[in-house]
Amino acid sequence: MLVGVSGLDFIARKDLPYAYSEIVSYNKLYYPEEVLRISGLHVAPGDSLVMEVKGRGIKSSNLFELYAGNRLLVRQQAPVLTMRPPVEQKQFFLRINSSPDSVEVNIDYTPVNVYRQSGNSGDVLYEVTSRALPVTSEALRPVGDWQTPWPAGDEAQRAAVLLRDSMQVNKSDRPATIVYKIAAYILRATRGKLGVPSDSLSGLNPVN
Repeated sequence: MLVGVSGLDFIARKDLPYAYSEIVSYNKLYYPEEVLRISGLHVAPGDSLVMEVKGRGIKSSNLFELYAGNRLLVRQQAPVLTMRPPVEQKQFFLRINSSPDSVEVNIDYTPVNVYRQSGNSGDVLYEVTSRALPVTSEALRPVGDWQTPWPAGDEAQRAAVLLRDSMQVNKSDRPATIVYKIAAYILRATRGKLGVPSDSLSGLNPVN
């Protein structure tokens, strides 16, 4: 898949574990609105890359810190990150709003003159991939939109209702039968929804 935007391409290399591109519909279950993501990329005058981010912890103005190894390249307080990386540097680590963790972002910058010197007519300035941040300009849905709308209360009772009504689990069922019924329910509910779950899902209550 190749999507060009003003000389900027998102290149999906599905055979590489670190590559992300536009999120297709079957993955939306695994990418709620809360997940940190690159929501927009474009090229500004002077070949600067403008990176927009959305998700948990993102504000109207954010502190962006971009590192090459342990070396701080950019420290910028702004709504979006604007920078022009060095041509020879491909791997970066991005920290947003002083988060304790940084995320790896691979940015391959190729100025137009490099294409021309090699007799190439190309004009794709940037290729951006990340093993940590999905890239999508689509609006995602909050977790609450697909969580079971249970009021706060007795989680054991909530689980019992799910087991009885949705999974048809009976008190007289053998343990192996119960396991089969629960597995069959989960497989039916997730049929066609393939993909790698977002890290944010690990913090959700299993009953929800």
